[in-house]
Amino acid sequence: ACVPVSSLDVITSLSVSTALQSPLWRWISGVLGVTCFCLMAALGIVLKNYSGYNPCQEGWIGYRCNCYFISNESKSWSESRNFCASKNSTLLQMNNKDE
Repeated sequence: ACVPVSSLDVITSLSVSTALQSPLWRWISGVLGVTCFCLMAALGIVLKNYSGYNPCQEGWIGYRCNCYFISNESKSWSESRNFCASKNSTLLQMNNKDE
């Protein structure tokens, strides 16, 4: 079946396709393409570096958004608490081995 097309539809479609092929639109689409590529590359680099991020100090163990320091030295409760305070931390109190 033939569908009648008005001359206005033909002129509109021709002007849109001609406008999209103009050098200005080609330049804009090229700039946007390069910008998108650069942003994706930057995002890839950031995500790669972020995966190795460790917020804990050297020698400390990170677990569930907390940092733990396990010492082999025997110290009194006061000495241990003072050590933790010097590291801007608090002494962990465990009531049984399951904790």
